[in-house]
Amino acid sequence: MKITRFFYIIVFFSYSVMLLAKESVYEYAITQTQEISPAIKCQGDNVKAMCNVQNVEWIEGVLVKNFEFNVLLNKNVLKKTRSYTLETKDLNFEGYNLSSLMPQSILCTDFSELKKSKDIKQNVLLVNLSCNLHSNVYEIEIDADFKTFHTLYNQVNTTLEALNREHELFIQPLAEKQEDWKNKYFIQIKKATLRLKSYSLHTILFDLYKREQRIAQNENSQNDKNYRTIQDSALFEDYLSFLQNSYQISGNIKTDSKITKDNEQALSKLVSTFIDIATKPDQSLFLQIVGNNTFKLSLDEIEDIMDINELFVNVIIKILENTQMQVIQNYDSKA
Repeated sequence: MKITRFFYIIVFFSYSVMLLAKESVYEYAITQTQEISPAIKCQGDNVKAMCNVQNVEWIEGVLVKNFEFNVLLNKNVLKKTRSYTLETKDLNFEGYNLSSLMPQSILCTDFSELKKSKDIKQNVLLVNLSCNLHSNVYEIEIDADFKTFHTLYNQVNTTLEALNREHELFIQPLAEKQEDWKNKYFIQIKKATLRLKSYSLHTILFDLYKREQRIAQNENSQNDKNYRTIQDSALFEDYLSFLQNSYQISGNIKTDSKITKDNEQALSKLVSTFIDIATKPDQSLFLQIVGNNTFKLSLDEIEDIMDINELFVNVIIKILENTQMQVIQNYDSKA
């Protein structure tokens, strides 16, 4: 009797573990997709999950025609794939119509694995990311191979646990008491690649520049819904002069930093390529950076890049001093 009861306990325990595993993958998929729509539907088992939804407004002016999220757990490697089909109408931000900049489709796949780092003897998260953005105006491909570091990884045993805990921290408001975890979060970029093909980005960017000049002259013009039909006074020569100011910024970076001659040349080429993309049709760019073994970015530094604030240049200098950069203009195929 005791043996039989013990057998049932073992069976029940095993079933419970399997159930928890199933719920963990399933719940992870749900938490990752709720920002798309509360109406999203998910299903899954102990090693995979799939969520999808159609025809929901993601943000004002952006309709998600179709969204699908797939998660696959293989041992301790978590694969995630997100695909979006978007329709954008009158996406306005502070008077700027950004509809033409939004892609029609997005496909992103990443692999994550929690692993013990031999050199620092701590858990780190290894991530390999690939994204494709497509529109009538441009095509973008992004590939990145990087590690993330945080002390929270030492408190968990699996990749899924690490990602769940990380997600909980990121969605919480950054109250003062939470600054400690934020300051301990770092990203080490091993290699990152950007491929950009522009068909007509120059017309959109020139239009946004003209819009900025109008708003600078009259803040009330932010409410002009039909500003595209208004003949703005900004000339193309003014726009080009504005863009060429970036040469001065890159010159200051070279003066104030200890970057290599190769990176100096790559930076100059990058600036000239961006100016061509902003002023001419049918341009393309291949950009790749390879980081050294000690190069890390903090969460604050990443935010400085995204916000393009007063610390932006300092972060760019840090990147250039700790990476090897390659720039190819108007490439014919993947380099």
